[in-house]
Formats: sequence, structure tokens, C-alpha cells
Amino acid sequence: MTPTESNTAIAHNVTDIAAAREARNTGTDAGDAVNVPKNRRFDKEKVARLKAAIADGSYKIDPSSIANKFIEHERN
Repeated sequence: MTPTESNTAIAHNVTDIAAAREARNTGTDAGDAVNVPKNRRFDKEKVARLKAAIADGSYKIDPSSIANKFIEHERN
């Protein structure tokens, strides 16, 4: 990671923290905060579906898919 990429990553984390604090203080959803990029917003419904699937045993892990995502991530 270059210094510029590192600074960008830090800036995104600071933005996320600021959005979470604002949401906590205003009682809004952090994913609705204006300064959080759309692709980084929190999807409560998706989390609820995943938790339910894990709890009832219907969530299936695909090791091949996980391995492919790791490989893709390392290439980028």
C-alpha cells in the first residue's frame, strides 16, 4: 500500500467513525449518513437474514468461493 492509499484508507475510517458518532448522537442510522459512501453502508436487513440463517443452521459456507475471494483480494 502506497502512502497515498494508506492516507485514503485512514480518511475513510475517520469518515466512518464520524458518521457512527453522528448517528449515535442524533439517533439516526449510520448508513443513512450523508458522508458514508453508498457501498460502505450498513444493511440491517441483510445482517438479520444472515444471523437467522446461522442460528437455524441453514447458512452454508462455500469454501471454494471464500478461497476465490481471497485470491482476488490478494491480486488487487
